[in-house]
This record gives sequence, structure tokens and C-alpha cells, in this order.
Amino acid sequence: MSDVQRFRADIQGLRALAIVPVVLYHAHEQWVPGGYVGVDIFFVISGYLITGIILKEIAGGGYSIADFYERRAKRLFPALFVMLTAVVLAGMIILPPPQLASLGEATVATILFLANLFYFQTSDYFSPAAEYLPLVHTWSLAVEEQFYIAFPLVIYALRRNRKLLFGVTLAGALMSLAMCVWLLGRSPSAAFYLPFARAYELLIGAALAMGFVTAAPSQFVRNALSFVGLAMLLYCFAVFDDLTRFPGFAALLPCVGTALVIYAGQGGSSQGGRLISGSFFQFFGNISYSLYLWHWPVLVLARYVNLGPLSIGQAGVLAAVSTTLAWASYRYVEKPIIMSRGNQRTVFAASAAGLMVIGASSMTLFHLNGLEGRFSDRALAAMKQARQDFSPRRGDCHFQHVGQFRYADGCVLGGVGVPASVAIWADSFGAEMAYVIGKQMEASDGAVRQFTASACSPGLDEKSTYEERCTAFNREVLAGLERDREIKAVVVAAHYLTYQVDYAEHARKLEFAVRRLQTSGKKVILIYPVPGPSMDVPSGLAILTDRNESDRGLAASALAFHRAAAEISRHLDGVVARTGAVAIRPSDHLCGRDICPAIDPLGHALYFDDRHLSLHGVGVLLQKSDLFRVLSDTVAKPKEEGTPSSVGIR
Repeated sequence: MSDVQRFRADIQGLRALAIVPVVLYHAHEQWVPGGYVGVDIFFVISGYLITGIILKEIAGGGYSIADFYERRAKRLFPALFVMLTAVVLAGMIILPPPQLASLGEATVATILFLANLFYFQTSDYFSPAAEYLPLVHTWSLAVEEQFYIAFPLVIYALRRNRKLLFGVTLAGALMSLAMCVWLLGRSPSAAFYLPFARAYELLIGAALAMGFVTAAPSQFVRNALSFVGLAMLLYCFAVFDDLTRFPGFAALLPCVGTALVIYAGQGGSSQGGRLISGSFFQFFGNISYSLYLWHWPVLVLARYVNLGPLSIGQAGVLAAVSTTLAWASYRYVEKPIIMSRGNQRTVFAASAAGLMVIGASSMTLFHLNGLEGRFSDRALAAMKQARQDFSPRRGDCHFQHVGQFRYADGCVLGGVGVPASVAIWADSFGAEMAYVIGKQMEASDGAVRQFTASACSPGLDEKSTYEERCTAFNREVLAGLERDREIKAVVVAAHYLTYQVDYAEHARKLEFAVRRLQTSGKKVILIYPVPGPSMDVPSGLAILTDRNESDRGLAASALAFHRAAAEISRHLDGVVARTGAVAIRPSDHLCGRDICPAIDPLGHALYFDDRHLSLHGVGVLLQKSDLFRVLSDTVAKPKEEGTPSSVGIR
């Protein structure tokens, strides 16, 4: 147990090896594509150190739950309170009302260490992108503290039977991993945020601290294991990316790598440990907690000021600014309070006072609707209009959580009592398209049938990265379309860039579905990826309106979009070439040579959030593209002698 308590320069180096890639990844994800695994490194370190401290105190007869939480309060609260206060004050200047109100809620969740549950409950297909949530990074602090509410009690209850404790820890780790893997295929946000699904990472460190794993037999073995562990971490940083199915089994690689480095340093130093024990690593290891707290809100608030993504130069400057703030936080807040000798009652009283003050002020921001008075009436009206420009039939025609879905559940939009001749099969990106096409067809006594479900990309047996519920939905839709002789054309659409899938396999399944539809006599129209704006458009529109500036700040880079969409577009090209399906490429009509605007020349928003085309945006796309013509030609009624030709869409 003394090994856990002695200062370990290699563990401090591991902290640096965790935080630096995290910051670089968040600043510009291409710098370290797998930098997000730094959080998993922290989990293992935390499990190892905290468990070791508790076991040592129990062995010495001096363990106290109150003392444990006093140390946690001194370690976590001071720097956290300072950061939250600064972010809320900055948010009152920078953030639009909805985002400031949401920040108030998130701040309360953060100080109660419930941020992971807050973001799990509020994260869905329509929630703001994480890049624009100033406190989303505090989910990991919440996971740790929830773990430390329960696990110390388990340790204390089984303190007299260490073998049983070790067995329970291993069993808990295996059950947690199994739950994480199971959830990953059904609800990745649950696998990511829920404490039971991430507990195995902390339990790996906890099991290592229990001393049942015998020390490495020789210096050679220690050196070898340390280098293997570091190599595993470097591999994750370089090879993992946003498409990696994570956490689940993939998270075992950084966790085991971290455990190997820690294990190699037990009972003596290792060459790998000495490699990460230099002054650079010690500096960043010291400020790692403060740097984790500060870097993310600095980057997020800067994106609001910038009205979009940061340039490489801006990201580098902000990373340096975050490091400076972290050093100041460590030097003048963290370290002095950790070293202070205030009595326990004072610590708890100060913590409670901080919680109440920050919590009350944050909830005030929420209840005052984000201080709307900071913005002009014209800006608020523009934001509200843009935010509400979505299909009024989303509530009853678009499926958020597909249960026992049946083909007949698909809404028919258009003429009353008219059989649908067109179907929209899509994820949420098809809801507004179905409504606009339905309105067009209503004028000529036609109708469209809508089959859209959140996060369910069309395809035969295509499993969503979000939930396996999509498999049953897609099977039912495809089978129903094959039977429905009234349907002459099927429009297939998805926000492909959201899905963490093998695009080649996805295209293969999509092609099989397309062929089945064509065999049943349907014309298939494939909608390619839709370019996305640089940020939440209604919020950005409010800021621009208040500033009396042009919309260029909300326009996304056309080059960046084409790079992101290149792979899936290439596979869709293959499907079109082999099947003869009609291709509609939104970027051809929504993007210029350099940018993809989010607002049209008259000031109307093309998106109602940070990714979905608004009704106006869909109208612009359909007006400029060939989709109306293709559908009209496909569903045109046979011309009767002496009567004019009648088409389904105008």
C-alpha cells in the first residue's frame, strides 16, 4: 500500500499524457484524433489512487467517510467554483438567451455532480452540438463523484475480506463493461454518460490498487510493460477518431495501457515511467485538473464570439490561454486550499455556501429565460422565427422513439383522402422535406407518405449507431413500400455524417434496399449529405441581428464540407451508378465555391438548428434541384384524350 501513497512521477506524467491530448483534440480534432481517451486515462488513475488511499486508511484504523469527502471538497470545489463563476459571467455577455438559460441549468447540474445525467437526458438528435455547450466536459467529474458515493461504502463493508473485495471489484468491472458494450449498440449516449457503463474504467485502477497482482519479477519486465502501455496510449491517440465505436471494448485499450504503466512503476521505476517524468510532464500533470476545467469553456465561448469554428491559429492561441488560466488556477486557488489546514466544519460550510450561491444565481438565469433583455426585440423575433421554421407535423408524423411501428403509422401529407404516390424514407432530415412536398402535392390533388425516425438511416437491416430500434423500423418500412402499389417514387435521405458506421457496408445495405424498391416498381431518389452550418443558426442569427452584421459568420466552409462528405458521397455514387437511382446533391444548390451559407440573401434562415434544414431551406433546395421535376414525371397521371396532362407536383 505504501507504493500507492508515495509520490509517483510516472503517474503525474500520465496525467499530463491525458490532459495534453484532450486539449489538443478539443482545440482542433485533427491534431490528436484520439485525444479524447485522455479522460479514460484519468478514470484509471483516479480509481487506483483513491482506492489505495482508502485501503491504507482502513488498514491503519483511521478511515473516515467525512475525512474522505473533506479531501474531495478541497480538491474539487475551489477551482470548479472559480471556473463556473467566470463562465457564467462571460456567458451573460456572449451567449444568446436560450444558451444562457441552458447554461444556468447545466451549472446547477455541475455543482451537484449530476452533469452526466443532465446531458444524457437533454442530448438527442436535436440538441445543440457539444462544441457549443460550455460545461459538457464536466460529465466526467460527475461520473467520478457518483462512483465515489458508492464504491467507498463497498470497500468499507468488505474491508475484513480483501479477497472477496477483489472478486467483487473484478465482477463489477466485467458487469460494467458488458453493460457498456450492450448500451453502445442501443443508446451510445447512455454508454457514454451513465456511471454504471463507465465504472469498469475506474474499477480497473481500483483492482490494481488492491495489491493482489504480484509485482513485476524483474526490471526488464517493468521496462517492457511500461513501453507496451505507452505504445497502447500513443496508438489510441493516433488511430482512434470520431468514428471509433467508443467506449465499450475500444476503451479497454487506453485503460489497460494506463494500468500497465502504473503497474510497471510499482515497487520501482521503469524506463517508460522515467520517460514521462520530465519537467514538461510534471508541469502539465500538476495543472491537469485546472486545465481540464478551463480549456473547454474557453474554446466554446470563443466559438460564439467567432460565430463558428475556430481557425488553427485561433485554436492554438486559445490552448495557450487555457494553459495560462490553468496555471493561475493551480497556483493561486487549487494548491493553497489543498495545503490549507482549515477544520472540517469550515470546509463543508464553505462548500455549501458556494453551492447555494452559484446554484441560486444560475437558476435565476434559467427562470429569467437567459436575460432576454440583453438582445433587441428584432434579434429575438428573428431567432424565434428561425427556431420555429420546422414541420408542424413533427409531433405526430416523425418518430423520436420507434416502438411497435407499423407501415400504416406513416402519415399521409397532401390532399385529403388521396392515396400517396410518393414516400419519404429518412431520418429526421426528411421530416421537413415530407411536409414541403406534401404541401406542393396538395395543390394538385396528390399526397406523400412520411416515414422518418430520429437517428435511423434508411437501409436494409441498417442499425443506427444510436439504437438498434432502427432495424425493425427500416424492415417494416421497406416491406410496406414493396407492398404498396400506389407509391411510385421513394425519396431516401439521411444525415450521413452523423453516423459512426462503415460507409462501404452502409452503402451495400442501402443498395440492396434500393434494388428491392426498384424491383417493386418504384423510382428511387437518393439525397446526398446536406451541408451543415457553422453553429446553431437561430442563435447566430440573433447575434448577427443584434450586431447589424452580415451572415457570413454563419457560413460553413464548402471545402471542409466536401472533405467530410467525400467518403459517403463516393459510396453513394457507386450505388447510383449500379442501380440507376436518381442523385440529388444538396451542396450543388446550397453551397457556393467557397462557402455554404446558412442564411439566404433576404435574411431567412436555411436551418432551424445547427444541422436540420428549415422549411424555408428545404423549399430553396427543392426549388433549385431537379427533385420536383423528377417526382412530377414519375407520378404523373396518364393523359386522357381531350384533357390536359395532370401531374402530382407543381
